[in-house]
Amino acid sequence: MSKTEFSIWNAIKFGFKAFFYNFVTILIGILFLFVLGCFLDKLSDIISGYPAIITCINMVLGWIVIFWFNFSLSRIALMYYDHRSVSISALFSSWELFFRYVSAEIFSWFVLLLAIVGVFIKDFDVLYPINVIVSGLWAVIGVPLCIVIMVRTQYISYLIIDRDSGIIESVKDSWNMTRGYTWKLIKYNVICGIINIIGVTLPATLLSRAYVYRFFFPVQSEQSDFL
Repeated sequence: MSKTEFSIWNAIKFGFKAFFYNFVTILIGILFLFVLGCFLDKLSDIISGYPAIITCINMVLGWIVIFWFNFSLSRIALMYYDHRSVSISALFSSWELFFRYVSAEIFSWFVLLLAIVGVFIKDFDVLYPINVIVSGLWAVIGVPLCIVIMVRTQYISYLIIDRDSGIIESVKDSWNMTRGYTWKLIKYNVICGIINIIGVTLPATLLSRAYVYRFFFPVQSEQSDFL
């Protein structure tokens, strides 16, 4: 596919097709996620009287489980797009990439948090009126900038999975390859968000990201063996 334009509609269709084609594998992952979630909730009740550090550790474990599920979905989507065999083992392999993947996801969440916190600076009355001015400027300049950073770097986790890239290298590659597609990517993410609000389709829209990723980063002849 030449790097001219990508179809949002085709990306969404691919996500749903990949979801239904790999439904059993994804369902097992969802059930595993549910069981682990219940276990961590029960554990949270048991350790409620323990020091805060124990509760924090439990919370971190919960986030790791969520990251694991997203990591597995990303791998399944790429394998399906590349016509590779997808099995249950895809849910529990390539752990050597997992913590690098988590670092990439934390980076994305940090940018989002930065956008949100900047807007709510106005609530710090002790800094009045500076807080109102800073919050207003941030809403006009900072939030759009954070959105651009998020959409331009949203494929760093895929680069880690697909090409075994480092964090910094992935950020640079994602930023460079998505140049000129910012508005299209914002539109794509908004549509995915609307679809998720309408129905429980988060796995399908997450899978659709592989289609857009492959538009920017086609399969290489020396394709990574980590998939």
